[in-house]
Amino acid sequence: MQQVLRACSVLAAAATLSACVVVPAHRGPPPPPPAYGRVEYRAVPAPRPAPARVEVRFHDRQRQMAHEYYRREYHGRGRCPPGLAKKHNRCEPRGHAKHWRRGAPLPRDVVVHQVPRDLEVRIGPPPRGYRYAQVAGDILLIAIGTGMVVDAIDDLNR
Repeated sequence: MQQVLRACSVLAAAATLSACVVVPAHRGPPPPPPAYGRVEYRAVPAPRPAPARVEVRFHDRQRQMAHEYYRREYHGRGRCPPGLAKKHNRCEPRGHAKHWRRGAPLPRDVVVHQVPRDLEVRIGPPPRGYRYAQVAGDILLIAIGTGMVVDAIDDLNR
């Protein structure tokens, strides 16, 4: 029986010591008491989506419509696009050299003509911030602010 009392006194002493817990001093307001029976949701930042890529270019249907327009309007009637009409060289630009590149600004010495209104209606208006330009036998999509050639429909004279 003495062993049982001794064991109980040891357990009582251990329980008393474990009840004394040292709590560090808090800085700021004390934390709110736990809400029993409630589920606590914490805001987790959502992963950032990949940056959106916007691709501005002529679509295949626009290319097809432009080629059909030039074939019908100029090659079928023996007329050339503006800027080549008086050259008498089968509507080919002199030297047939391109003075522009995709991804580069259009040089200032290049002669630029407006795309025929009928063709612009067929292929649709250019995207906001861009314009169409006709250079020799090509239709270019040009960024308005920088003059950068974004895309082109090449060789409409063939």
